Amino acid sequence: MKLLIFFSSDIYPKGGMLDLVAEANSEEEANNIIQSLLTKNDDPLGVLSWWQIVDRETLQIIKKSEDE
Repeated sequence: MKLLIFFSSDIYPKGGMLDLVAEANSEEEANNIIQSLLTKNDDPLGVLSWWQIVDRETLQIIKKSEDE
């Protein structure tokens, strides 16, 4: 399954596909990418950042940040 990862280290999204930052082949890989992005942006707890993991085929949100 291909997953799309949307992420922003700002409270406000850039909009749609502009927030697409990566693709992953598994939920575990997607989680690792998100954790890396949170750490890289000095927000390891995800306080200011938001993210979504989306199934590429169905466009359904698989997992998302809590404050979204």
